[in-house]
Amino acid sequence: MLGVVYDSISRAPFRGATVQIAQQSAGSRVYTTQADSDGRFIIENVPPGRYLAGFFHFALDTLGLEPPVRLIDVGGTDQQRLSLGTPSPRSVARALCGRASGDSIGALYARVYDARSGEPVVGATLVATWHELVNSGEVVRHEEPTLDARSNVDGWAVVCGLPGGSPVSARVNRGPDTSGVVMVNVPGGGFLRRDFRMGGSTRLAGVVKGVAGAPLANAQVRFAGGGAVVRTDASGAFNLPSHPAGSQTLEARAAGYALLQRTMDIEASRPQPVELTLSVLPELPDSARPATGASGFEERRRAGAGRYVSAHDLDLLDPFGVSDILRGMPGVAVSDEGLNHVVTFAAYGGRCIPALLLNGSAIHLDARTNLDSLVRPDDVLGLEVYTHDVQPPSAYQSAAGECGTIVIWTGRTRHR
Repeated sequence: MLGVVYDSISRAPFRGATVQIAQQSAGSRVYTTQADSDGRFIIENVPPGRYLAGFFHFALDTLGLEPPVRLIDVGGTDQQRLSLGTPSPRSVARALCGRASGDSIGALYARVYDARSGEPVVGATLVATWHELVNSGEVVRHEEPTLDARSNVDGWAVVCGLPGGSPVSARVNRGPDTSGVVMVNVPGGGFLRRDFRMGGSTRLAGVVKGVAGAPLANAQVRFAGGGAVVRTDASGAFNLPSHPAGSQTLEARAAGYALLQRTMDIEASRPQPVELTLSVLPELPDSARPATGASGFEERRRAGAGRYVSAHDLDLLDPFGVSDILRGMPGVAVSDEGLNHVVTFAAYGGRCIPALLLNGSAIHLDARTNLDSLVRPDDVLGLEVYTHDVQPPSAYQSAAGECGTIVIWTGRTRHR
């Protein structure tokens, strides 16, 4: 009897599963073996007959799932194949979440480990947050629902009721220990399985490369969610100062290259050096290329309405992303949930998403739009901010939103 055990949750072979087949008649022999690292197994010298076939694994016990059992007929051939597997993610989601599951709702199932010892963590909090746009009648508001769950004695935690098919930011913490932000995409009506690590601190070194593997000097690198920003030297090398170890997302950017976000598990004791390769920015559409409207920037700035940031201001600020330019402006908030930096304005007693004009063209901005991925600070000629209570110039009024308007002019660096 040759076969394989497949884990539909992790979409990989189920290593280490205990496989059993037993003749259906009472008092008959039971055959037992263990699947290897590829989920394969072999049971020899099985006589013909009708058998019950199944497998066991501690992960099924943790999920509270009954081991699946199949009825098979063994003939008189030299070899017979048998495929076994866990229930589908949809079935697992129903078992974990009951009525909370549905076609558009998913679950995140995680095991939390200590980045120092490698042991499962009991009592850790798994936190999941996502972005929603809610139409309240007068304005579309930005909301950030959050759900959490505690890990059990084996380190497992499950969060139900997550929006299927939408990006969700997740992190774990217990006391002073915390992971970084990790973006996940939970399937609708299904189930996503992921490990998290946290605990201890680490220093991370690496190199940033660009086209054809050439080192990139003066690239910016940081851990997502804040923290120190460092620049690479002439050889593309960087060293990040002490930071929490475990599951983290590293961000890197350089002039002419797209923002890179890489999720990784960093050991607390001896982290391995990392190599980050940036991709060249795609060519901008004609509608978003630099326009002549930027020539009136200084005139509008002197007029006093709104708030203005010039190229000279940007050189002094040296921000990592455009969202960093907006932080601290009156009436403006930047939400750092996950890897997404969502900009909202104060209006109508709450917060809402402003309109965005890039080189005079309207760009759709919502709770899932990362402004830092659209525009690089080193490419900005000028930035104008008109909050809800400020009348924008007449040239912008037709495209201005009820919430307010952000106007960005680019062209400092060349477009590829």
